[in-house]
Amino acid sequence: MKKPRVQTIQAADIGPEKQAKIAPGQFTVLQLPKGKVAQLTASDLSVSNICKIAITGAPPTGIIVQLNGQSLPSLNGFFNLPPNKPNSLRAVGNFEGLPITITNISAPQTDAVALISVTVIE
Repeated sequence: MKKPRVQTIQAADIGPEKQAKIAPGQFTVLQLPKGKVAQLTASDLSVSNICKIAITGAPPTGIIVQLNGQSLPSLNGFFNLPPNKPNSLRAVGNFEGLPITITNISAPQTDAVALISVTVIE
């Protein structure tokens, strides 16, 4: 069994926009600047497979979350990102400098790669 590849994006690494590609079985840890408003988006780079991601560690309140245009109460949870639809998941708010883990839980044999983009707004 392959060890998951870890990609960590720290607050100091985030310029106007920072991106991470997460293949099935891999994860990334985001640590956004405390006291700053940021936008996190997730897209499925696959042509035909649904990308399944799990997100943990986000603040329970203060984040506006939408999945495919539908409002959600929390960024923590499981999400299905449809193929060929950019920025399916959007979250905006103060992430309080907490480490947020995003794991691609798609089947390993799929090409369902998640593209995570972060933009610091203020």
